[in-house]
Amino acid sequence: MLELQYHPPAPPPAEERRGAIAEAVAAASGHTQHVVYRDGYLEAPIATVDTGLLVYRADNGRIFSEMVARGQTRQQRDDAEEQELIHELLVAKAKEPDGPIFAELEQRGIQTEPLLVTATGVVVNGNRRLASMRELAAVDRAKFGGFDAVSVAVLDASLSARDIEYIEAALQLAPDLKLDYSWINRRLKLRDHVDHLGLPTEEIVAAYRFEAAEDIDRELAQLALAEDYLRYAGTPGDFEAIASLEDIFVAMHRELSAFENRLIVDLWTRAGFALIHARETLDAPLERYFPFSRPAPFEYVHWGMRSLGEEKGYVEEQQAGENKPVDRPLGDKLLRFLGEIANAEEAAARLTRLANRLRADADTEIGAAQLIMYLKKAKQNLVRLDRDHVTGPQLNEIRAELAAIENGFANLGEKAGQGDENRGIVSRLLRSR
Repeated sequence: MLELQYHPPAPPPAEERRGAIAEAVAAASGHTQHVVYRDGYLEAPIATVDTGLLVYRADNGRIFSEMVARGQTRQQRDDAEEQELIHELLVAKAKEPDGPIFAELEQRGIQTEPLLVTATGVVVNGNRRLASMRELAAVDRAKFGGFDAVSVAVLDASLSARDIEYIEAALQLAPDLKLDYSWINRRLKLRDHVDHLGLPTEEIVAAYRFEAAEDIDRELAQLALAEDYLRYAGTPGDFEAIASLEDIFVAMHRELSAFENRLIVDLWTRAGFALIHARETLDAPLERYFPFSRPAPFEYVHWGMRSLGEEKGYVEEQQAGENKPVDRPLGDKLLRFLGEIANAEEAAARLTRLANRLRADADTEIGAAQLIMYLKKAKQNLVRLDRDHVTGPQLNEIRAELAAIENGFANLGEKAGQGDENRGIVSRLLRSR
C-alpha cells in the first residue's frame, strides 16, 4: 500500500460546488477548450478553481477494474471514504512507468493543460493529474503549493450522464489509446456503456472508433472469456493477474469462435484455461498451441481430446490412423477433469505433449483419417459441381488431379495386395459424371 500524504475530505454538496465553479467561470478570461463530442466539438470554458471543489469520478475508466473488484462503481457517493480509495488507486496509476504522470508533474512543477470537469466538479478527464497534484502539494507545500488551485475546462450543465460517458469514451477509450487504458478497463467500460447506460450502438461505435457494431460483441466476448478464466482460477475480479494476457484471450476467442460444435468449444475453453494457469510450467509459449493459434494439423481438435481421454482411461484406444470424434459420454468425463484447477498442470503437460507428438508424426497418427476426410469433402464438391459452370481447361485440370489420385491409390493398394482392384476406380467415377 502506498504511503499517502493527502487524504481527501468529504466534498462539498454538489450544488455548492456548482455555484462556486459557475462563479469561477464568470470571472475567467473567456478562453475555451474544444472537447470531442459526437459529430463535432463542444466548447468548454476554462477557469481556475480550488481543488477542494473537485471530485474524483468513481466510474473513472483507468481504475474501473479495481473499483469493480471492490464493488464500488455505478453509484458515485462523493464521500471521504470513496474519494480516499480512488485517490490511492489514481496515485498508483500515475506512478506507473508506462505513463509517469506523477514524475512529470513533480519535475516540472506546473500544470500544462486543464482538467475536464462537469458543472459540479466531477473530473471526467485528468483524475490522475489531479491526484498527483494534490499529493505533491501535501508532500511539499513550499514547492507545490500552486497546485491548490488548478485550471479546469467545464462542461455544460445540460449534459446527461450518457453524454459524459460518450465524451470519456471518445477521449480515452478509443483503440489507439489502449496502451494508456488497460484492455480490461476498456472492455469493462464498454460493457457498462452497453448494459447499464444503454448507450445507442451507433454512438458506441463512433466513440470507440470501431469499424462495425460486431466489434462491440467481440470485445465483450473476450472480456467474458477472461472473467470465466478468473472464476475457474478461483480469483474472480483479480484483473491484475491477467493484465498482460490480452493477446492470449483475444487469440483464444478468435480460434474458438470458428467452431459451432458446442462440446468442442466447451472442452477447449477449459483446456485453454488449464494451459493459461500452468503457462509457467510449459516449455514453449502459449501462442504455439491451440486454442491460442490454429490447430496444426486441424484434426488435433478431436484427436487431442480423444487421446487425452485414452490416456486418462476414459475410453478405449483407437487404432493407429483413426481420428474418431469426441462424443458426449467422453466429453462429459473430460469436462469434469479439465474443469478442476487442481488438474491444470497435468492437463497442460499432456495436451502440449500430444500436440507436439501429432505435429511430428501426423501421417502415422491420423494420416488415413486425414485422407478420408479430404476425400469426402472432394466427393461432396464433385457431386455438387455443375458441368455448365466448368470450363474446358478446368475440367482437364480436374481430370489430371484425379488421375494422380488414382495412381497414388493404386500404389497404396499394391502395398496391401489390392493394386488391380484399385486401378480405374477414378476413371469409372469420372464416366459416371
